[in-house]
Amino acid sequence: MQTTNEQVVEKWKMDLILEIARRKGFRRDELEDAQQHLVLSLMHFKFDPLKANGAKERTVLAWHVERLLTQIQRTEVRRKGHAKKIHRVCGPSQFQPITDDTQLEYERRFEFDVCNAVSEMTPTEQAVCHALAEQTPRCEIAKRLGISRYEVNCIVGRIAEQFERKNIDKWVCR
Repeated sequence: MQTTNEQVVEKWKMDLILEIARRKGFRRDELEDAQQHLVLSLMHFKFDPLKANGAKERTVLAWHVERLLTQIQRTEVRRKGHAKKIHRVCGPSQFQPITDDTQLEYERRFEFDVCNAVSEMTPTEQAVCHALAEQTPRCEIAKRLGISRYEVNCIVGRIAEQFERKNIDKWVCR
């Protein structure tokens, strides 16, 4: 895949992505994904010396790449946080030790509400709900279930409505 990227974007730009991604702490297995994620942006990047205030193309591009990689990292942190919340509520480990009794009681009631809502869903809705909790992309969910992406989006909307009716919609990420 890397040779295809190099045909579309100059090699020094691809090397710049790798250099900055390593510096930002991307693991070895994440580097190619980061490159692929940024290729489209780099294809549309046009250096304008008049707007660069004397900066060279590499400097401006490095700033651009740095910003995009930071967005990728922030998105991943948010996804992991949402997944932990959902897995804590619906996952196999039902209760986690919490010292504050009030918080424990709230989480038990909330867990019951979420699990109750999920149990009332159709099997397809349950499958979509669990796949979303695992951060599976909607197109992948559609492939797994043999339905269209449009249908997955409709199901997600129905799940959101059910959660809203039960007043547990703050856990729904659209």
